[in-house]
Amino acid sequence: MAGSTPFVREFDPKVEKIIVLGSEFCSDSRNTTEAYYRAKEEVLGELSSRGILVDFFRMNDPGTFMTPMASAEFMWHFMQKKIEYSNFAQAGVPIEYHLYSVGHACTQHKPEYQGTHTFDPQSLAVIKDCTNCGMGHADVAAANLQNFLISTQPTFIAGGKEITISNENNLREFMRATYSDRGAPREWDGDLLTWIKPIHDLTTHPLEQIRLFEAEAKANEVFMKEIPEVKTFGYVLNYTNNKFYRVDCKDTQEDMVLRPIFKKIRESPEVPADHKTRVGVQAELSTPALLINDPYVTEARKLFSTNVMKVQYQAGTIFSIARMMHSGPFDLPSFVGVFYDLSPQHLNSHEQGVLGMVGRKMDGINFISGKIMQDQIVSKVVDTYVKDIHSFGVVNPRQSFPSANPNRDRFIARSIRRR
Repeated sequence: MAGSTPFVREFDPKVEKIIVLGSEFCSDSRNTTEAYYRAKEEVLGELSSRGILVDFFRMNDPGTFMTPMASAEFMWHFMQKKIEYSNFAQAGVPIEYHLYSVGHACTQHKPEYQGTHTFDPQSLAVIKDCTNCGMGHADVAAANLQNFLISTQPTFIAGGKEITISNENNLREFMRATYSDRGAPREWDGDLLTWIKPIHDLTTHPLEQIRLFEAEAKANEVFMKEIPEVKTFGYVLNYTNNKFYRVDCKDTQEDMVLRPIFKKIRESPEVPADHKTRVGVQAELSTPALLINDPYVTEARKLFSTNVMKVQYQAGTIFSIARMMHSGPFDLPSFVGVFYDLSPQHLNSHEQGVLGMVGRKMDGINFISGKIMQDQIVSKVVDTYVKDIHSFGVVNPRQSFPSANPNRDRFIARSIRRR
């Protein structure tokens, strides 16, 4: 969990450079494919053979929103990694900190564009017929969530008293007491609909998110003292052809990791199958499972699909929320994402009603389930729509490259039949 004591890694003379890479991808079930897993392993292996160790960390969030909490989580992660690799720093090994924000849209660059390897977002045109982004209409999901709560009238506890959600005023009172410190706007009145805003432009969204992180980092004196530079990258991924458009406008900043990964995916023999799977769920009308997982367990979707659902992992099957497991309720957009995935008005995962939890050992599973219970909105949504809960505890999670095959890691699985 986020409060775990950091360890100090022993110095390895074969390592000549370290890249501590943090990335935020969308929770979208189409986001990760088998070809991605293989290409990532190959690229990190190639870099390792050149003496470059890439410590790859990934969070999944609906809409890839860089909320204040998400920024704080990335800063915390980077500072933990600085401690972990302190022996390397003392030996003079250069350490870089990278942050990626990756969005999705079916895009093509305008014919008149003559740029280099980065794209001005204004040079990209979104093909709306094949683009469906759930958080592009997050306001609709928020309105449906509000209607769900008022119609079911749950009784929540906030501010030391019970509040029955029977109207918008009750809901605002509860929201204000519960979520004001979870990244809500200053002087927020508790109105769910004024907090949650849809993505207005899929081509500029990743650039906007890395700028939000940069502003949060700059305002944090402790972080800036410890880690004065984080290289930021913004990308738009086209699911239909694995083209990867970089929109951060930083031509001089080399990307040694994600760009080569997606280049390999486009050249991979698995790409046609991945394309077929993605096209089949391009509208993302339904997903079989919602997964809430510890981001330090890599390839969690694949591990859960193979070892718990007992099927080969495919893109379009698992909606994943992977955030740091700080105590307290979820923040925006995670709790809205839970409703978006399970609700019959949206992704409709309630048809199969599978909620997966993947954590480090049983402690990790218990922490995730406890966090769900702590968030009264998420708990209400789960109680309403989830039929089965399956948990998967990884005993030896992969936190960095190089590492063993994840399928060889020991694990503990537990299933709970709900109804």
